[in-house]
Amino acid sequence: MKIGIISTGAVIGEIIESNDALEKKVSNYDPGISNKSLDELLQQRYGIKSRAKTNRLPSDMASEACMHAIKKANVAVSEIDFLILNTTSGDHIQPTTATKVQKLIGMREDSFAMELNMPCAGNIYGLATAYSYIKTGIGKMGLVVGVDRMTTIVDREDFFTAGMFGDGASACLVGENPAYIIKDIFLKSRADEEITLGIKSSGSAYPITEDSVKKKDHLLTMKGNNTADFIHETVQETIRYLLKKSKLQINQLDQLIIHQASKVLITKAVKALGFNDSQLAFTVEKYGNTSSASVLLTLDDYLINSPNAKNIFLIGMGSGLNWGGIYLKRKL
Repeated sequence: MKIGIISTGAVIGEIIESNDALEKKVSNYDPGISNKSLDELLQQRYGIKSRAKTNRLPSDMASEACMHAIKKANVAVSEIDFLILNTTSGDHIQPTTATKVQKLIGMREDSFAMELNMPCAGNIYGLATAYSYIKTGIGKMGLVVGVDRMTTIVDREDFFTAGMFGDGASACLVGENPAYIIKDIFLKSRADEEITLGIKSSGSAYPITEDSVKKKDHLLTMKGNNTADFIHETVQETIRYLLKKSKLQINQLDQLIIHQASKVLITKAVKALGFNDSQLAFTVEKYGNTSSASVLLTLDDYLINSPNAKNIFLIGMGSGLNWGGIYLKRKL
């Protein structure tokens, strides 16, 4: 049984905000200190020129991304058995956004939808879960979806987090007779006790209060140096594992589709292993870090112009801490 990605779909926020426009809105950036405009700083450090923003609900964007994937595959919604959605900024904490998308796209009454909260690595874990469901006979075809409206959970006055993140949704149809076969899967995690990347005041350990809101603890925070080290370590570990397992040489790999955390940091990590610029795909320059949507959104963007790529590695890493990768091989 060959299981993999049949088709992809993606949606980006309808508003593209430039770095210059952002600089006029943030309160904690002084170009006199760095002797650079915010545009220069964000491009040099992260490779970000702009970000996508939306006024739409995550469920709305996710549903549209699903329908794009369904139409590309020329299948009926009634043929889809399950939906796995990953988000960290869904319509609500509860109920899940997954079941709302299930209803919006018109899935069968005997289908099911589940939700993951694994931003940045969720596309990888969702694909691995879908693969297992199909392999074990739980379903024959499913949707893996990632969506985040990150601009609602960052401090819009903070140039760092407001500059990094964007809004978007992505989806792929997973089943038998795919365009790209899932050949190998790598998953790994460890506890993020220092909250390198996360929202401190968002659960029962530290409930949202008037005081936590004043401190902005209900918004996303990142520890820059820790995050950079984590990206470098996990990207290289995942690539090494997939190369060894697949027995591919670096020059046999058409494309690395890596979670769009930072163009600069990702490029540095993979070039140290011997990859070149032509093997890297990026959407972070235009849309920012779209978190849960990032990997599949970038895959969708890449396949539009390179539909015949033979060997692709998908890699995700993020809050949790979770990371992992998938080797996709084009079905000939």
